[in-house]
Amino acid sequence: MTEKTVKFELTNSEKQEIEKLVTEMCANYDREHGCLMLDDNCFMLGKYYVSGLCRYFRESVLPLNKELELILTGGVGGAEVRKKSKN
Repeated sequence: MTEKTVKFELTNSEKQEIEKLVTEMCANYDREHGCLMLDDNCFMLGKYYVSGLCRYFRESVLPLNKELELILTGGVGGAEVRKKSKN
């Protein structure tokens, strides 16, 4: 899947959904050590803007939340989903 360049500020609920996916579903995340692949803090936690996504997160974790996937990847209907979730 080709990622479109999507740049916008994340809403609080989008940040919370990303955090939930990372901490509960990412095989590379460890509460004590952060991202096991980077041996550092998780790139996806603490994001304020969408300007790029961790490849593993995008391909393996994000598909678990279809609405968030549409929003973050600029998929067809993503803008409409985002507009609804803000209301």
